[in-house]
Amino acid sequence: MVTMFPPLRALGLVLALFGCSTTTIDPPSDLLAVAGTYPTVVALVPGQNTCTGVTVENNPTVVEHTAGSGTVALTHAGTRYDGQIANTGQFSAGPKTLLISGTTYVISMTGQFAIRGLTADITVQATPAAGPACSYKVSWVGTKQGDDNVIP
Repeated sequence: MVTMFPPLRALGLVLALFGCSTTTIDPPSDLLAVAGTYPTVVALVPGQNTCTGVTVENNPTVVEHTAGSGTVALTHAGTRYDGQIANTGQFSAGPKTLLISGTTYVISMTGQFAIRGLTADITVQATPAAGPACSYKVSWVGTKQGDDNVIP
């Protein structure tokens, strides 16, 4: 029969407990991180439309962002908007110029990321090949799918 001294028995128990632990604790991230997909509700801003026949549609907005970076890219309805983002989650993109069916569109946006989504105000200046220029404003409200954003 082998007899262990009580202090060694206690040490063996402590080592066994630490050896079985699989919990790892990651420190919280302090880097801005907003990449992901945001199903986005789109609406014309009332009283801010001088164009005729403008229609808008809900679409997902895909956000590309490297954690901690000051740049961001938002792709909505097939168009990519490159911009700048602050640590507070405030961002701006554009102006982006598109030529569609003879009309030149100049699109700019400002917005804010939150823990579970984004909001944005989009301004569109439209200049047709024939006829007067006009403008309209659109609002976006997107709810993020997946993990929460990190806003330090």
